[in-house]
Amino acid sequence: MSLPEPSRRFLCALALAASLSLSACGEQPVRYSGTTLIVQGTEYERSRDKDYDSLWGQGAVLVTPRPGREAEVDALLREFSLTVIPKAPATSGTPMIVAVPVGFEEQWATALSAQPSVFTTANEDPTVDRR
Repeated sequence: MSLPEPSRRFLCALALAASLSLSACGEQPVRYSGTTLIVQGTEYERSRDKDYDSLWGQGAVLVTPRPGREAEVDALLREFSLTVIPKAPATSGTPMIVAVPVGFEEQWATALSAQPSVFTTANEDPTVDRR
């Protein structure tokens, strides 16, 4: 026996609402607490003994994917709500510039370098004009 169309729509909407509320209850992969970045439950604290204004390009980290794993890095960045700052046509093995919250450059570089699909991370040269 099939349900009438209005009932079917109602049940579909109810199922969608339930799944969205369950996913909202799940732990977020990224959180910020003061100057500490928490990624997938691991805390990355900001070092207190560095002059960040001279060492780090504000709001960006260079990320180089492992060869052939560029799509994994793209998916990872989406999961962490990070975006790539377009600079030039991307080529394999070239670092990408990833936008991160200002003040969290070192923490993100460390957190991303711990990911299996990431080959290396580095600070961005603060003298480079990203416009």
